[in-house]
Amino acid sequence: MKGIVVLPNFNRPEFLHVCLEQILKADESDSYTYLFCFDYGFDTQLNTIYEEFPLEKYRINMDRHLYSPLSKQSRNVLNGFCAAAEISTEQNYLVHLIEDDIFVGRDYFTFHEKLHEAEPDLFCSILSANNNTQYDVSNDENSYYISDKPDYQSLGVCYEASVIREYLFKHHNKTYYFNPEVYCTSQFPNSIIGRYYVEQDGLIRRELEKSNKNTAFAHVPRCYHAGFYGKNRGKYQRGTLQARIKHVKEVCFSDEAMRRAVDDEAYYNDSKPVNLNTKHTKLKHKPCQIS
Repeated sequence: MKGIVVLPNFNRPEFLHVCLEQILKADESDSYTYLFCFDYGFDTQLNTIYEEFPLEKYRINMDRHLYSPLSKQSRNVLNGFCAAAEISTEQNYLVHLIEDDIFVGRDYFTFHEKLHEAEPDLFCSILSANNNTQYDVSNDENSYYISDKPDYQSLGVCYEASVIREYLFKHHNKTYYFNPEVYCTSQFPNSIIGRYYVEQDGLIRRELEKSNKNTAFAHVPRCYHAGFYGKNRGKYQRGTLQARIKHVKEVCFSDEAMRRAVDDEAYYNDSKPVNLNTKHTKLKHKPCQIS
């Protein structure tokens, strides 16, 4: 086993179905164990998709969330991270986070693996396009760059388990879940991250900023965020599960259809389909300038 893939889910079984289809197409996907994290109140159709998944797997059904509504999803994600890092007993085991609307490409896992071999002191690697800082990237499929900005997004991210144990374990606590805004302000008083960005990705971004570690990105993305509807955006689809799966496939793999489907141009910009048939030979660090 090379590590664990954390799969947080709640109410979009159609997206999970397509997400897992893409994972199964990826090189070396059968070298990982998959940890499905079903949040409290989850759509029971997720059960069927879980049962049909053919690779080694476990699941966590989260209990009722008794804290701030703002931290419900964060608790599910952080609990999954902590469980995965405990299972990954070797220091250099990898822990991936793939949310249900992240569609990965052919060399997604192997590129992450080689990145961590080449850069053993990373905070994490991220293989979606950088939505925080715009760099002048090339079209070289072998190249990656290091960002010294607090660039973090929960879109195709991978950690060494030791980083999760050192930097994230401590935040899996009731104080954070009861009042994430007060918690983040008290724990990170000098952070440049906006005070209202306090869900798990904002919390982790603050920890990245404080750690003085860096993130690494590929010049050519190996995954993308396909969620044209979900929390805080778009209208959920109706109909049978098979009809919803068909609709997701019709929209999410077409640039034109994705542009038409989103409610806001900004949503299209972070959900543009990318080439998922990528391949690499030998990775090379190729610095690039901020555009």
